[in-house]
Amino acid sequence: MINPAPECVPEVFPNTTEWDPTTSTEKGNVTFYSVMQTFLTLSVSNDVAVNLSPSNPTETDMNVVSVATNSSDGYILTIQAGCACDDAGDFAAGTCSSDNRLKRMFSPVDYISATSEGVLAIDSWGYQFNVNSAGSSSWSPVPTTETILKTTNVANPDHGPLSAGTPDDYNVFYGVRISPAWVVGTYRGTVVWTVVSNV
Repeated sequence: MINPAPECVPEVFPNTTEWDPTTSTEKGNVTFYSVMQTFLTLSVSNDVAVNLSPSNPTETDMNVVSVATNSSDGYILTIQAGCACDDAGDFAAGTCSSDNRLKRMFSPVDYISATSEGVLAIDSWGYQFNVNSAGSSSWSPVPTTETILKTTNVANPDHGPLSAGTPDDYNVFYGVRISPAWVVGTYRGTVVWTVVSNV
């Protein structure tokens, strides 16, 4: 004889309520942390080249130095003459010293000197920083030691936290003036721009 299975009877628990997933709500707290990375970038728009001749002894060209940062500390922008060797990479490698002359390529003796402050002297070259156009009497020699040209910080009214794509642009003009005795050839020099955080 086979005994019938016992009847399933639901148990009842006093003082409880049934959980309904359509009406019940579970709550919790989640904390998010966001870290803003600071950046500081420097770019130069183009190389500079001038074509000179006895009939055109003075010529200028320009480029734009751009600095962008989102740091309220600001930045320090410096200039220094690089290496006047045939290979500009020698300066970065530390195999030649800063030289602010324009040297004729493949010649150890022919060069154009850096100008003195003021009017561009004959057989010399110089630069003007952060100007809209090149003036006739405001030339400077590119220094052979690192020299500060611009400092920004939170107290400086022309600087605030910058977003990407909103750089500070500085026009830089370069001028060369030669004499009729100038030796024909290609003369070359290097200008090194550096930017560091102003902390």
